[in-house]
Amino acid sequence: MRCFAYASPSYGSDGSYPIANAATSSITFYANVDNDSVIERITYRLINGTFYRTVAEPSGNPLSYVGATISTTTVATSVINSTSTSVFLYFDDTGTQLSTPINVAAISSIKTTLIVDVNINRAPVAFTLSGGATLRNLRDQL
Repeated sequence: MRCFAYASPSYGSDGSYPIANAATSSITFYANVDNDSVIERITYRLINGTFYRTVAEPSGNPLSYVGATISTTTVATSVINSTSTSVFLYFDDTGTQLSTPINVAAISSIKTTLIVDVNINRAPVAFTLSGGATLRNLRDQL
């Protein structure tokens, strides 16, 4: 899963803090994901068993995400995470898991877990995809 592998969170093109929102089934952050001169706003969100990625490209002068060009792609379908298996877990610089509501300023690493089962009535059983990222440029600011 390629949530953070190729993009380090950065301050938004409008000066927004690198992580805008963090919840157990969604995250919104700013990063340059297409190697242009602006920072995009990226949202990953689980909605009704589908995991989406939304990218907002800022526009205007000064740059703003209001009225931004938005593209949404499907990352995974047949996601069966239950309320006891969060898609996103957040940790502070000591490795302690943060509780909800998440203090975005305290996040220094993130673990992502998706449980996928294409057909819950047939084998093979569900498989788990997980990964993590240490946000070095944020951890160093704490």
